[in-house]
Amino acid sequence: MLLLLLSCSSTQELSLLSQQSYNLGNAYLRLGEYEQAEAAYRFAVEEAPEYYRASYNLAYAYSAQGKYAQAVTLLDGLIDSYPDEKELYELRAYVRYQQADLQRALGEFEAMIDRWDDQQLRLSAAKIALELGLYERADVHLRYLYDEDLLSAELLYLIGETERLSGVSDGMQWYATAVLEDPGVPACTAVSSGPCRFSGREDRSGDPEDPVTGLRGCTRRSFGSIPVCTDAAC
Repeated sequence: MLLLLLSCSSTQELSLLSQQSYNLGNAYLRLGEYEQAEAAYRFAVEEAPEYYRASYNLAYAYSAQGKYAQAVTLLDGLIDSYPDEKELYELRAYVRYQQADLQRALGEFEAMIDRWDDQQLRLSAAKIALELGLYERADVHLRYLYDEDLLSAELLYLIGETERLSGVSDGMQWYATAVLEDPGVPACTAVSSGPCRFSGREDRSGDPEDPVTGLRGCTRRSFGSIPVCTDAAC
């Protein structure tokens, strides 16, 4: 889902040309035309360097094309200017993950948990810890959510995966409970032949025959709370 990131309070101060370029970038982004979206956002930022939403979406367009270093550099600068915006840190951690820099991505998610403890951050941290084979670390995040009664089929499935991969149990009790909670069990946590989704994108890299590979393939597109600014006008 594409979400509005910030309010529109500063839009009136921006040039019409920068707003039009931003809106054009949004249209390209929705179509998955990331190179064209990048060009539009770059022009909007050149016209109005203070255009936060255009800069944020430009970082996302970079990452969607595999231009991770450029995305991180841009996000670092935005974080220096807007140190209290959680979305910036979350997108940067996601980019680290896409770079396969899993240790740093995990560290960034856990640093965010210290500031903004929420369910999605802990689930993301647990998924990365699972992929790294850090089962006790994953279990800490998952059990915290379980003890807080923040139950979901995704959480129950991941607890089952943690127990299975660490050898504590075969995980079947948790898998069964997950299915009772949601017979569909979210496609990006369970073994599934369908695509995993992130902001309208698809990833079919997971192997549905292998629970571990299936989980890892899905994990790369399952940080569903990452917002992208796509408001057309205020």
